[in-house]
Amino acid sequence: MPAFCRVAISLVVFAVLTGNAWAQGVLKILRETGARGVRINIVILAEGYTAAQQGAFDFDSTHTINTLLADPLYSSYGQFFNAYSIFVASNQSGADHPETNTYVDTYFNSTFGSFGIDRLLTIPPNDIESNYNDGEGRVFNLLANLLPEYDVAILLVNDSKYGGSGGPVAIASTNQLSTEIAIHELGHTVVHLGDEYSDPYPGYPDTEEPNATTQTNPALVKWKAWFVSGTPYPTPPTLDFASIVGLFQGAHYHSTGWFRPQLDCKMKTLDTPFCKVCLEAAALTFYDLSPPIDSVIPIAPALGLFTPEIQSFILTLKQPATPLSVKWAVDGNTWPLETGPIFALNTILLGPGPHTVDVLARDVSGRIRTDPGKLSQETRSWHVDVNGPTPLSQPVNVSTRGNVLGGENVLIGGFIVGGTTSKKLIIRAIGPSLQQFGITNALSDPVLQIFGSAGNILATNDNWRDTQESEIIASGFQPHDEREPAIVITLPAGAYTAIVRGNNVTGIALVELYDLDKTASSDLTNISTRGVVQGGEHVLIGGFILGNQSGGSRIVVRAIGPSLSRFGVAAALQDPVLDLYNGSGTRIAADNDWKDSEEVAIEASGLSPSDSREAAIVSVLPPGAYTAIVRSHDDTSGVALVEVYDLH
Repeated sequence: MPAFCRVAISLVVFAVLTGNAWAQGVLKILRETGARGVRINIVILAEGYTAAQQGAFDFDSTHTINTLLADPLYSSYGQFFNAYSIFVASNQSGADHPETNTYVDTYFNSTFGSFGIDRLLTIPPNDIESNYNDGEGRVFNLLANLLPEYDVAILLVNDSKYGGSGGPVAIASTNQLSTEIAIHELGHTVVHLGDEYSDPYPGYPDTEEPNATTQTNPALVKWKAWFVSGTPYPTPPTLDFASIVGLFQGAHYHSTGWFRPQLDCKMKTLDTPFCKVCLEAAALTFYDLSPPIDSVIPIAPALGLFTPEIQSFILTLKQPATPLSVKWAVDGNTWPLETGPIFALNTILLGPGPHTVDVLARDVSGRIRTDPGKLSQETRSWHVDVNGPTPLSQPVNVSTRGNVLGGENVLIGGFIVGGTTSKKLIIRAIGPSLQQFGITNALSDPVLQIFGSAGNILATNDNWRDTQESEIIASGFQPHDEREPAIVITLPAGAYTAIVRGNNVTGIALVELYDLDKTASSDLTNISTRGVVQGGEHVLIGGFILGNQSGGSRIVVRAIGPSLSRFGVAAALQDPVLDLYNGSGTRIAADNDWKDSEEVAIEASGLSPSDSREAAIVSVLPPGAYTAIVRSHDDTSGVALVEVYDLH
């Protein structure tokens, strides 16, 4: 099984009423290479396995999937497929064998000998039992409840006799040769290929399939792109032409008048490779069910950018054995050096006004020569409006909520004043007031200290009315509770730290900074807060408000955990997750590991985290209020740091 596939785990148990008993349907993951909505989902259902044989079914279903996806029809496109199993117990093992008068009680009522063909293995409705609800109806009922996203259903029958069939549900026995039947039958079910047999089948519809035709004019044959010059038509059925695509007479249950592409193929003879035309038809079907591009960033098809600004466009592709070709274009002009899944666009290279960014992902494996529907390629486009130099907004308020414990587990807010002049700020530590917002374990008596970059204490406050009461009231930002501290301070450009401790108490607190002099030629360029991340509401929350101007501001938000160990933090959070919300509570960005999405843009900012498990988001944000939340990916606890940088 490929390394990118997850091991089987039990997902869902669904009870189905059948007669006088409930049958338990158990869904398991055999492999998942991507979200179900963008993959071809194969599911194998158990037939003729008793409750005691569930382990045998788990083994058989895994073996069947591995064998199926190893066939060249599927192997080149393995990443396109998810696979699942559904176990439902039968009262007895095996299938019915009418030829020996052997009948067993199984869930889907499978039987050999259907329609007079000994190896034809079917379930109702068939010539023996016409009740749909005793066979196929039960299959589709289970699928509707356990895996409604399924694309292909295979019924695996616990019987050693060689046999199977196709149709809406492909059926195969556990005979070691029956997997070949399943692969052949899935050629019908999935790819809609036709049989290439010459034996007559009276009444079979004379409808052309991708690998069968009545056309004798080579210029009009659907697979003419595979023809080799000098090939005779009809093509003689001799070994001299065994590797050639031509017009071989005998297909679709007709010995004459119908033609197949190659001398032999799995749709004609089991244990034979599929022909080139069938392989092409399969690839086109796979792309039709699961297009090349899984997802893109940005999600929105239209966006406004500024000058200067770097915007990353990111593709998530499902890759066949031969990697997809990727081409990026701006305003219709291809950028020949941009052939990867990430394209970093610098707006300095564009003029103000509207522009378009297009990307084309295309199969270049050589397996597809005729694709009138362009199924093997996909284009995504963005409309980009470059507004030119715009007065940028800047942080006018930053706040962080975290858990204040004892010892070194205090709430630490770091910030940087940038520019050429001093900045007047009010810094607050909120605790008791949080109770009115549903925080039951708020810090009842916070203490606030401000430190300079050299570690020197610049100011301390316990209760805000004790020292600067009139100045704090004049600012309009006085705390609601007298036990909460606040400090009004004017600071020159530099780095500073605000620390919130408990006055012999613990609990959740909020540290806040407000800009009281928005006209000064200085601004808050960074806010970072360190705190303890635990379960439930004990996350680390960083809030900030952008204002002052009408333009957006380019912001980097980071969640740092593992790197803190190098600075002596003993209990650093090992795998932080970062979510960014706007003022209306809508999540606008998320990240777990920073290299997974916007790696190029984050590295270009110069603020890439030093550990790949740490999270980062880079975005241009319009004026407004935003909240960054740091939580644990694996529900562990630890000390983390949330940081907001204003890149202008």
